[in-house]
Amino acid sequence: MATQTLAMTDALEDKILNHIFRLTASATPGATHLALFTAMAAPEAGTVTEVGAGVGYARQPITFSAPTTNGTARRIASSGTITFGPNTTTNWGTIVGVGIYDLITGGVLLMYCTGLSTPVVVGESVTVQSTTLTVDLD
Repeated sequence: MATQTLAMTDALEDKILNHIFRLTASATPGATHLALFTAMAAPEAGTVTEVGAGVGYARQPITFSAPTTNGTARRIASSGTITFGPNTTTNWGTIVGVGIYDLITGGVLLMYCTGLSTPVVVGESVTVQSTTLTVDLD
């Protein structure tokens, strides 16, 4: 996977605006988890199709580096290699995007990226190398 810049969902934008400007308390997630999507009808609104359960797939924990400067933006990047799979029983389909959730199952989709096209068949894994996913704020 080439380097991908993640976009915020409406849900995360609302959390930030409410927390900073309306002084509304917002709980910090205990951890964040990366998910793989096979369809993304409206990712900004959280309407996505995640790879199904029971086929060797589960969301994986994701961590990020401390902020650095990237031109005029501040950037964080994923740290550590993340591996999904191996796919055990049936083809997962084509991975068209990824997203970050605030829980390992269910939860709120916080960030996403589109534009991938990675078919995953039985026996294969999906690996996301360190620093592949970035978040820029300017």
